[in-house]
Amino acid sequence: MKKNIEIEFKTQIDENTYNQLLHKYNLKSSQFHQTNYYFDTDSLDLLNRYITLRIRVKKDSVKLTLKERAIEGSLEEHYIIDDTKSAKLLKEGFNTSTFFPQINYDVKYLTKLDNYRITMLYENGIIFFDKSTYNGITDYEIEYEHGNYEIGLNNFNKFLMENNLKLIKMNKKSYRALTTR
Repeated sequence: MKKNIEIEFKTQIDENTYNQLLHKYNLKSSQFHQTNYYFDTDSLDLLNRYITLRIRVKKDSVKLTLKERAIEGSLEEHYIIDDTKSAKLLKEGFNTSTFFPQINYDVKYLTKLDNYRITMLYENGIIFFDKSTYNGITDYEIEYEHGNYEIGLNNFNKFLMENNLKLIKMNKKSYRALTTR
């Protein structure tokens, strides 16, 4: 298991702005696809505790991740799993304590989100240009990750100003996908 703190900032953008930014930074060719499969109870007990539980499938990896709120950002715990284990968890569900002993819920797969992501280095952090599709909905956002909250916030605001963008609050991908299913 691997643990890390994720500090991210985000804003919603529209499709036109998304395409303009990809063109401006010459990024269209670097897009990759990942799918997030979200787990919770029928009554969304994890979501109501600000916990996200997902399997993320990328081209060359499958990862089970638990994300919990931290003082700054989110505490993430990851397990690399194989396709067979992923298929079993998606089909049968599982008890969270099997992987994450600090919580004890019987969960099942509820919904998925397909994310088309492009990354760009910016001011010692990473900007993600995301197009997400879930439950018949498509949306666009910019995320910025940095290891330091204050520096990251300043850098993100600088990027927004450089590109004449407004900060538009956006819920986490897990929340959007789980509450629209």
